[in-house]
Amino acid sequence: MTEQEAKREIIRLYNTEWMKVSGGLEKRDPVVGALPFYGWLQKNHPEVLEFPDIGDRYQTVKCWVGLP
Repeated sequence: MTEQEAKREIIRLYNTEWMKVSGGLEKRDPVVGALPFYGWLQKNHPEVLEFPDIGDRYQTVKCWVGLP
């Protein structure tokens, strides 16, 4: 999966499946940030985390979805 394909799919998953699982925007914990979402991706959609990245994938995903 390319970086652009992964980004598109991760953002889609965040805005659809993750919002259903997590209870939506109003239940989002700004202190915890992206950690629960990243863990959920690792467990449920590990294939989207197999993109080329020279840095920290967690930080990349966190930036893509705009979480602290």
